[in-house]
Amino acid sequence: MQDHSIIPVGYCQCGCGQLTKIAPQSSTRRGWFINQPMPFVSGHHKRPILLIRFWSHVDTSGNCWVWTGATDSHGYGHFRDHGVTYAAHRFSYCLTYGPMPENKPDVLHTCDNPPCCRPEHLFAGTNADNNRDAAQKGRSARGERNGHAKLTAQDVQQLRQAYIAGETQTSLSSRLNMAQSSISAIVRRRKWKHL
Repeated sequence: MQDHSIIPVGYCQCGCGQLTKIAPQSSTRRGWFINQPMPFVSGHHKRPILLIRFWSHVDTSGNCWVWTGATDSHGYGHFRDHGVTYAAHRFSYCLTYGPMPENKPDVLHTCDNPPCCRPEHLFAGTNADNNRDAAQKGRSARGERNGHAKLTAQDVQQLRQAYIAGETQTSLSSRLNMAQSSISAIVRRRKWKHL
């Protein structure tokens, strides 16, 4: 956190670097003086305390800066402020880089470590970017790892061999108690493409 004594007048005293507005009236409670720059951008007067609270839950000793507070079932950190819950990595991204771009609403990890809050390991992207990244890194749940899979890799290979040997899709569908359209997608390699 910055030393507030060195932040010039006219800039937000929380250290964010933004210019403040000119006070329309005086308010000693708020530290405003008419026709003088306000000390804080609206809502930023609590920011130094918020930053201290947030970063106190981050272990910065390793390559990844790991969130040590509450996490969800996938390992992503959660941070609450005034009744609002934020994803810790998203909060870290916004603190460092500012608001999320409109066309990239998600925060993704280059390190693939869900509790990591290190800004250099975070980038903005879309859900499609996240899925593509997961597939490239072998993290997508395909084949048997998919929780909805009814077949194993061995079953798929046997099904394809039976089809090549001449068994019809209708016969395979009846024998395996599966829809013929699913059998067709498997033998034509629209499903289980990785085998």
